[in-house]
Amino acid sequence: MKLFKIYIVLLVAILLVTPAFSFAQSLADKQFMLAQTYEQQSKYEDAARIYFELLKSNEGKLEYLSAWVRMTKKQSKYSELLDYLEDRSQRFQDFHSKLFLAEACWLKGKAKEANDIWDNISLIAITQEQIVLIAESQVSLRQYQKAVSVYLNARNKSNKEDLFSDELSRLYMLMGDYQNALNEILIELKYNPNLNKAQGRVYALMVDDDAKKYLKEELVKRNESNRNDINLFLLKIWFFSTIEDYDKALEYSIDMDNTFNKSYGEVLRFANKSRSDGEYDIAVNAYSYIIDNAKKDNPNLPSALYGFAQTMERKLAQNKVIQPKELDNIISIYKKIIKDFPNSSIQYSAYYRLAETVGTYNKNYTEAIQYLQKIDTRWGMDETYFQANFKLSHYLLVLNETEKSIDLNKSIINKILKNSDILTDYKDLAYFNIAKIYYYKGQFDSTKFYLSKIQINSTSAIANDVLEFQSFLTQNENMIAAIRNFANAEYYELVQDTTNAIKFYNEAAKLGAGSDLEEKSISNIAKMKYESDNFNNAINTYNEILDKFPNSINIDYYYFQIATSYLKLGNYELAESTFTKIILNFPKSIYYEDARKQIRTIREQKNQLNKLN
Repeated sequence: MKLFKIYIVLLVAILLVTPAFSFAQSLADKQFMLAQTYEQQSKYEDAARIYFELLKSNEGKLEYLSAWVRMTKKQSKYSELLDYLEDRSQRFQDFHSKLFLAEACWLKGKAKEANDIWDNISLIAITQEQIVLIAESQVSLRQYQKAVSVYLNARNKSNKEDLFSDELSRLYMLMGDYQNALNEILIELKYNPNLNKAQGRVYALMVDDDAKKYLKEELVKRNESNRNDINLFLLKIWFFSTIEDYDKALEYSIDMDNTFNKSYGEVLRFANKSRSDGEYDIAVNAYSYIIDNAKKDNPNLPSALYGFAQTMERKLAQNKVIQPKELDNIISIYKKIIKDFPNSSIQYSAYYRLAETVGTYNKNYTEAIQYLQKIDTRWGMDETYFQANFKLSHYLLVLNETEKSIDLNKSIINKILKNSDILTDYKDLAYFNIAKIYYYKGQFDSTKFYLSKIQINSTSAIANDVLEFQSFLTQNENMIAAIRNFANAEYYELVQDTTNAIKFYNEAAKLGAGSDLEEKSISNIAKMKYESDNFNNAINTYNEILDKFPNSINIDYYYFQIATSYLKLGNYELAESTFTKIILNFPKSIYYEDARKQIRTIREQKNQLNKLN
């Protein structure tokens, strides 16, 4: 019974104390949050006052101590900071108190005392986290060499070559010591292979010609002494590509390929990367090396041939004047792939590129259709299959084979419905193609019917196109004659019959006088004139729109097109003044930054001409 009474008394005491404790804890939390709010508002004095009150009530709580030290430093109250920390150090011997005391001594000019404290806590630091805190404390005071020493001493004690290599590389970079920084980057890469991270760090070291020269020599030397390190090879290749010494980068790619017996895989990787970066000349050289040296059964040869032809295509697209020999060379390579690698997925890719080439450059749509029809579902309903069929649909439409084009898209839809629900995007694109074909034919009820079958969602690739097209039809549904002419014009523009396209756009503009459709018709005419390098006529047409539609939401676009046309004509004065209209009148325009850049370029050119004169 006596024990039971004692238990009851203790229970009552606990129940009475617990609410008070919880209340005190809750109040401290609220005060701490208030101090944080003051800190965020840069009210450092108010924040420091609350943090210190909390610290006095619970001196052992590191969170309160750190916050008060931070606020006191913000106010440069170093004497107050030092007084408290000196007194505290007599009562507390913890790591953080001593670390803060070292900072306070340094801030008050007591360098010897600060160094002594740093040395002492470095000796007793037992975790890597504590070593980092000491070094970061010194870095915050710009004592970089001291921080380096802290890290290196800890490394020497541990006998771990890579300990703190990441921290040291960043610290050496901060000091501008690119030699030691590179050494730490390579140590880190050796033990913790992260090529992207190493590349980013090395890139940060490329501050001037001296640094680049050192990096070039050192990376080559390191690689020569350790030829089994793949990451060193890759870092060296990346570096030489970055400094645009592409011939060396290719040379080292070939060397790496031979060293690791990669069967031209590394050269192919380099070629593909160069092509994607727009470095077509070196990509051609890399592909050519594989084509010239690989045996017919080499697994990388088909990709090299295909990549070579694609690169030549991109080079060809850069030139306004098509070189027949280059075009013939591209076509012959695709035909070689088809002949040498039958019944393969790359053969299908070659058929597709061949169709694109003869269709785009030779305008031989019949031949292009023949190539596309050879691509079936043998390798599955993959991206190449759908690309080929949608391109086939396009070429049939260009040849005015509208019913065949519709049937082809319906066939695609049926195949998808029978096989998979995950191909929804392709199914929707087929429905959209059918809707557009009926639109070109002027059968708007059928257009709306097939548009209604499209499942619009946030992930749909054609959602914006569908919504924009539906909105366009709704806005102009009461102007059937005008929209029918507009649809005819769009069809002729699609088949690159500029004369008929302009004719029907003009008719649509007349029938839709005063409407958005008139503005859109004239704008499309201006765009076609611009794209055909008829810049004077383009300027006149854009000015016509500005006169007719002074309140258009597209005025900034028209000014940009006019300014660019003047630029193409070499009339820099009018180009600059028109770009300036965008800067002054449309500060939120999507063309604002481009206009600024163009103005800057024009003025730089003017200055150079003035210097020459």
